[in-house]
Amino acid sequence: MSIDDGIPEHWDADVVEACKQYHQGHLVERPPFLYIAVPAHGVWALTRAVGDSTTQEELYETEDRPPFGMITTETCDISEEASRTPRQPWISVAPVFDLAGRLSQAQMVNLEANRVRYVRLLDPPGLPKGLWVVDFRIEVPVEKSWLPGRVPIEAYRSEQQYSRLARALAGRRERPVLSDDVHKALVRPLRRWIERLSTSRREAVLAGVTEVRVLFAGSPLDPRLRIPARNYRRDADERLPTGNMGREMGGFYRVEWKASAFLFLLIPTRRSTPVPLVCI
Repeated sequence: MSIDDGIPEHWDADVVEACKQYHQGHLVERPPFLYIAVPAHGVWALTRAVGDSTTQEELYETEDRPPFGMITTETCDISEEASRTPRQPWISVAPVFDLAGRLSQAQMVNLEANRVRYVRLLDPPGLPKGLWVVDFRIEVPVEKSWLPGRVPIEAYRSEQQYSRLARALAGRRERPVLSDDVHKALVRPLRRWIERLSTSRREAVLAGVTEVRVLFAGSPLDPRLRIPARNYRRDADERLPTGNMGREMGGFYRVEWKASAFLFLLIPTRRSTPVPLVCI
């Protein structure tokens, strides 16, 4: 069996019409929250609390649904107006929560600067006052038949905000696999260094920085091609961690702080790879 085997030649008219009302980033009320798990090795609280360890696999769905969810599917795959016969039966929905009063000052700074790749701040004009965020760590498949009778809710106030959301969603899936040597020699030490900074010092050092990127001389899975030592430069006043990070990777690297909202490791280029360094 394939997915195409289950798609009808003619779709329900109410579903087709409802899909035309939605675009990527729209919010929906009380979406389902479900996932598959093996209870004997449960990770999330629900699995550990109610799972039957004698079963190999279980489907979990919580009745305590998130108040809202965000449609993360691309707009053209929601409406499929250019298709004679729609081929996308489902949309993906990420949960939306109100985190008002639950974050520290440092966490708020990171959230507002969009440094946390799995959580993004919303600006919904029609929701009650709160700190509304979308959490991309889970995206639930929902059949489009769930949409008729529902009303799309705006997550943002401008097209520019929706465009930035689209770039953030695309960025989550474009990151290549990195060698563990890169994590040991560069990512982990730099992340630990950021975490050890005081709140005021972290704000000063990361001011204007929303992203960290690495440009590899060689493959990201085997970055051992040597870079001439003369390419290495460090701004002493920033006190970045150095140690043997460059030598451990078999070469040298250059570090630059860019006030234009990027911190580049090595050489600024579009071919560089984004690296997540901040969690909340």
